[in-house]
Amino acid sequence: MVRGIEERCSSYGIPLMLKLTYDKQNVEEEAIRASIRQGASGLIVFPVHGEHYNAELLRLVLNGFPVVLVDRYLRGIAATAVYTDNRKAAQELTEYLLDQGHREIAFVSPPSENTSTIEDRIQGYLSAFTQRGIPANPDMIVTNLYSTLPVGGTKEYISNDYGTLQSFIERYPGTTAFLACEYLMAMRISEWLNRMGKRVPDNYEIVCFDYPEDSFGPPEFTHIRQDEWSIGQRALDLLAAKWAGEVTPENHLVEHKLIRRQIKS
Repeated sequence: MVRGIEERCSSYGIPLMLKLTYDKQNVEEEAIRASIRQGASGLIVFPVHGEHYNAELLRLVLNGFPVVLVDRYLRGIAATAVYTDNRKAAQELTEYLLDQGHREIAFVSPPSENTSTIEDRIQGYLSAFTQRGIPANPDMIVTNLYSTLPVGGTKEYISNDYGTLQSFIERYPGTTAFLACEYLMAMRISEWLNRMGKRVPDNYEIVCFDYPEDSFGPPEFTHIRQDEWSIGQRALDLLAAKWAGEVTPENHLVEHKLIRRQIKS
């Protein structure tokens, strides 16, 4: 996505400033203020994961400053955003698992509050069951894992998440599949199941969002491939439209693909 933004900036002759906030809202707020002080005429923001919206970001949007959000949107806020149709994508992943005969499917993610990406994926997961006329068990939605967040990569968080998954398996032994909200989560689940003496895909199947494009060998998990490069390019085009005084619609969806895992010979 950053490559897509940078390439478009180069084509427009626009200098690019980049700031990583490591999913910390106070750092994001200061990064926004610093960018404005340094003369930024527009912002592309990947909002931090969190229960509360960034007040500095809301102020800019309400004041009409050129802002484009990527990956997620802010519910109830009229801000232009470019992202994947996460509800549709999660529904496709869940339907894939249902087609494989799975019925006890767990959805696993970090906390979903005010993070539209995860909220929409949960809705897509539930919608797949509803459209098949299969009751969905809300207890199979596990949104209290933290180790894949930028602030959660410590041994303590990883150990706590392992314990959470272990307790879940003990409580719901009929589980046969997991829909992980991201690739790193899928890898962690696979590792933890292996530690429990389980095997993927023999005992469980895991699907997820995203997968390293430069990985060696065929994909291990069926996954959604988001077109992150196009998201970045489109975000810059929308900023340019704002600079030109054009009215930009709030929501811009970028197509995705479902890539099936390949069985290793």
